[in-house]
Amino acid sequence: MAGELYRIAYYSHSLIEGSASEVRNAVVTLAKNAQKRNAAHSVSGALVFDDGCFAQVLEGELSAVERIFTSIQRDTRHCDLQILEYEPIEKRSFSNWSMGLINEKITERHGHGSLFEPKQLRLIQKFQNGLTDYLLLLAREQARASG
Repeated sequence: MAGELYRIAYYSHSLIEGSASEVRNAVVTLAKNAQKRNAAHSVSGALVFDDGCFAQVLEGELSAVERIFTSIQRDTRHCDLQILEYEPIEKRSFSNWSMGLINEKITERHGHGSLFEPKQLRLIQKFQNGLTDYLLLLAREQARASG
């Protein structure tokens, strides 16, 4: 029998250094590696990188999500990790993504400034499931745009 599904959502500040292009390439590589690791553990989720910060949602069986999240907490490419959601869920929001990287152009279209400015964080917290619902909205918009 499968274990109970859980979700962890967090944000953190990037410590990745380099030019904008080098940082973007490092984030894309990070997301590709996460896709492989998450798929191997049946974990789904989404990642956005905006204005030097990461936001990520992980969903899956508790043991798998905790194993991956422990690795993320130890990763030296970021700091100041803040957990926004850690709860059991009935179904996945990102079932089709082992780790979807939300395109920075999608976040720019919202015109609210950085995803991590206090004003924007207050907006995100108004969604029922906070960051998860907001990233799901961005993911759907990205899917429509890529078409």
